Amino acid sequence: MHCANPACLVMDFFAVIGNQNRAAKSKNEIIRRRLMPISFSRLIHLILVPMMVGALSPWGILRDAQAGFYVPGQARVSGRPPGTLTNSLGSVFVRIPAGRFLMGSRQGDPDESPPIQQPIVRPFYLARYETTQGEWINLMKTRPWKGQPHVIEGEDYPAVYIDWYQVRHFIQRLNQREHCSCYRLPTEVEWEYAARAGTRSEYSFAGSVARLGEFAWFAGNSGNVRSAHPVGRKKPNPWGLYDIHGNVWEWVRDWDPQDVGPRIRGGSWASPPSSLRSSNRSAWPAEKSGPHIGFRLLRRSP
Repeated sequence: MHCANPACLVMDFFAVIGNQNRAAKSKNEIIRRRLMPISFSRLIHLILVPMMVGALSPWGILRDAQAGFYVPGQARVSGRPPGTLTNSLGSVFVRIPAGRFLMGSRQGDPDESPPIQQPIVRPFYLARYETTQGEWINLMKTRPWKGQPHVIEGEDYPAVYIDWYQVRHFIQRLNQREHCSCYRLPTEVEWEYAARAGTRSEYSFAGSVARLGEFAWFAGNSGNVRSAHPVGRKKPNPWGLYDIHGNVWEWVRDWDPQDVGPRIRGGSWASPPSSLRSSNRSAWPAEKSGPHIGFRLLRRSP
């Protein structure tokens, strides 16, 4: 309670002076301690002990590498990354953070093993959806899928019957339109990193293959619709990417070492569950196309 008595004011004055003196002594003591030379044993304690028990220790790095994902100086990345970007076609791109992951699988095909730790040095943006017929028509003014079998036409359906060279032409024209050199196909490493979204399982969701139908169109749930489905109708992966499993195979930038053609990833509406695994790899001749192959663009981070 505030006191108006003069005696109280005098007492308060001396109390304040006393507090200030004590604060000054404490401050001087802190400065003195900081300026004191540190002993070798104290230095070891300050540096090595946190390393032995922390994320920077060899044990911490090994633990995170075995978990399949390690970001230097940070915890493992999980959840949906912040930030999206919309381009001149109306395509939405999701920001994919930098980090590391374990690419491949010991339980998959021979070309998936052994798993290799792969770095992603810089963040990038990946299209939320596979490129649609509407986006292709907007830029290219053509319909390569017109009159082809196993195709349903519609703005929200994936653009199919497009070979790898046509995709390159599409990218070249989009870069010209936006006066940049920022668009391209993802590499295999970038594609699998984004598909996994920090997960270590065969698919980017927790649980068994019985849940695949919640996230993907594949041979087991396409039914009588023997064609691609509209994009974005299934659940996304943890980083907000739709149809990363199934619907249509996606062209990537890398070529098969046996020169079969460029790699394709993700499986399609006509594929068995094993082809939709995050680590599964396949290839297709660059000059060929089909109703089961499309693509998803990468945009360099601004």
